[in-house]
This record gives sequence, C-alpha cells and structure tokens, in this order.
Amino acid sequence: MFTGGDVTVCLGAAPVALVGQPAGGIWSGPGVSGSVGAGYVFTPTAALAGLQVLTYSLPGVITACTITGTKNVTVGLPPQVTAPTLPPMCAGAGAAALAGGSPAGGVWSGPGVASAVGGGYAFTPTQALVGTQTLTYTVTTAQGCVGRATTTLTVIPGPLPITMPADTALCPGSRTAIQLRATPAGGVWSGPGTTATGLFTPPAVPGTVAVTYTVAPGASCEASRTRRITLLPELVMAPTSQPVLCGDSLAAQFASPAVVPYTARFSQPNLSGLPGAVLTWDFGDGSTPATGFSVTHTYTTPGTFQVRATLRYSNSLCSTQVAMAPLRVMEPLIPNIFTPNGDRLNEYFAPRIGGCPPRLQVFSRWGQLVYESAAYRNTWDGHGLAEGIYYYLLTPPNGGGILKGWVELVR
Repeated sequence: MFTGGDVTVCLGAAPVALVGQPAGGIWSGPGVSGSVGAGYVFTPTAALAGLQVLTYSLPGVITACTITGTKNVTVGLPPQVTAPTLPPMCAGAGAAALAGGSPAGGVWSGPGVASAVGGGYAFTPTQALVGTQTLTYTVTTAQGCVGRATTTLTVIPGPLPITMPADTALCPGSRTAIQLRATPAGGVWSGPGTTATGLFTPPAVPGTVAVTYTVAPGASCEASRTRRITLLPELVMAPTSQPVLCGDSLAAQFASPAVVPYTARFSQPNLSGLPGAVLTWDFGDGSTPATGFSVTHTYTTPGTFQVRATLRYSNSLCSTQVAMAPLRVMEPLIPNIFTPNGDRLNEYFAPRIGGCPPRLQVFSRWGQLVYESAAYRNTWDGHGLAEGIYYYLLTPPNGGGILKGWVELVR
C-alpha cells in the first residue's frame, strides 16, 4: 500500500490532499476530513502542532482482511518575527546595512533593498524613494514555515536648510515661556531652559543662552542651527538737568533760581549694548516731547513740572521710564526793599531774573555810582551805605533788555 510518504505542513497552510493506493480507501486521524467520493484532506491547526499519524485503510476485496497504511504529518509553527524601527535616512546618502531583525538570518525585501557586499542586506536611499517606505523582514524555518514582519523607513529629501528668527534679546525680568519656531518642522530643540518641542523658559539670571534646532537627528542628513537668546539686565537710568548758561562754569554755581524763560539741558549717558535705543523726554508742560540722549528745552510759563525720560530699546519691545525730581520755574521778581540787619533774612539785594549773572550798577539819588559788579551773584548788602532809596541798572550778559528801577535799603 502506498500513502504518499511523510510530509511537513505549516500552520495556516491550505488543507493537504490525502492520496492512497490502491484507491478507494479511507483516511482517518487527527485533522482528517472528507469522504471516499469527495476525497480526503488534512487541515493543519494550532492544536495539531507537532507529529500526527494518519491511517489509510482499504477494506478487503479479494480476502476478508482490511489492509492499512500510515502517513506521518508534521504540523510546523511559523516563527515569531519582529522588525526593528529604522531611523530616517537622507536621499543621496550611501547604502546602509539593514540589521536588527529577529530571529537572525532572515531576508529583507522592499523598495531600495538589495543584497549587501559581504553578506546581509542594505537599503539605498534615492531621490525616487523620498517619503515613507515599507520594508519586510521574512524568516523561513527548516520546516519551511514562513514568518514576516514589516517596518517603515522615512527618506528625507537631502540635507534641508534650517530657517529660524535671528538672535534676539528679551526685556529685563522676562519669565514667561515662549514657543521657539523653525523650519522645516519636525526637528528637535535642545539647550538650557528648552524642551524638545521648543518651549523656552528665560533664565533667572541675565545673560545669553544658546538653543539648537536639529532636523533628522541621527540620520545621515542631520542638520542643526543655533540661536542665541539674551536676557537683558535691569537698566539704571540717571537723567540730569542743567541750566543753559553763557559758558561760565562758575555761573551755574551762583545762578539765580529757574525763572521764565528758563532753558535747561536734559541728559542721559548713552547706554551701550542696547539695540535701537530711543530716549524720549516729556517736559511736563504740555509741549511736544523731544528725542535724544541730550536735549534742551525752554519753559515759558511758571509752574512746577514733572519731567519723565522714557527709554525704548530692543526694537521698541522693551521700555523703562524715570521721573526726575520736580522742576520749579518761577516768575521774574526784583525786590524793592532789602534789610541787611544781621537777622539772616533778606540780607542782600537778590533780584530773581534767571539766566547768567547780570552786570549790576547801583546809584544814589544824586546819580553817584555806589556799587558795581560785572557778574552779579546776589551778594550786595549795601555795606557802608546809608539807608534810603537807590537806583539800579541790571544788564543781562546775553544781550537782553536792561532792567532798571529802585530799591530801598533798610537796616
């Protein structure tokens, strides 16, 4: 009797036809189904894994004896196959070996896959393969059972130029996290205070930090670019004001109080390292603000004025303001009496006319010159003169009109 010999069939394979000679016999055993008329098949299932013995029986035709034969069928299990995660590759780069499939010894297939020199398999990224490619790893057991696993590989279209905003400066005290951006998308950020997705938290201490954006990290076409972010220190402004006089430095020391019209120079030393710094002065009298680190302004009405200096910098994103001490500008006043009696009150003839010290000439009622000063600084106390009425001429050094009148000396 002939049963076709022993066979191996893999789990999941199609049913195997069972043939015996002489024909007309009956097959029996695990996994057998069918009939004499329709034929018999063996269907491999997981429960039948391993060796199964099938029997072929042929009822006696010539004699009353039944003739039997057996057939060994081994049900093999396919291997458990895994394929590794593959890193991105750059189009145009050289071939890269494919490794990491389990169990070892399998076959790689798919777009761009070929046998490698020296054995194994390699993937060659080309421009035609830009995008996501699916590769298959196949392992065949000694019994002929096949297991497969797939993985994807992304081919990047060559080294990509990275664009990002220019280096920047943050205003003093900035602590709000900001989202960094760059193209192409999908890269990874790194650096102090920076998450991989680009959320940047400014440092607590002023200074400069460098953050890096990397595209296709670990791939053959990895590209990166660095951006520097500076947290500016707190600014200390110290604006000053000085009266605009006639060039005599000593005159400023003895100048009269601010009297209209009063011209002053407002200054702030330049603050180096501030991009696009602009300083604006508000003089507090409703006039048009002035711009510059040194400006002059003339007050034409009396009053007390609050001068404010506003500094805008870092392309006007940052600003700070300082209010100066109130500036009092008074009306002109020439007294008609002074009392040099030693009580330290009203001891001197002290006209309030502003500007540089004027020339003072004092005459008696008979026209005699009794006192003269080329640059009068409110120091005449009538020494050696009798009480009475005296006449004065005040001549401003800047060419203004002569002021004349009388003043009474009372002791």
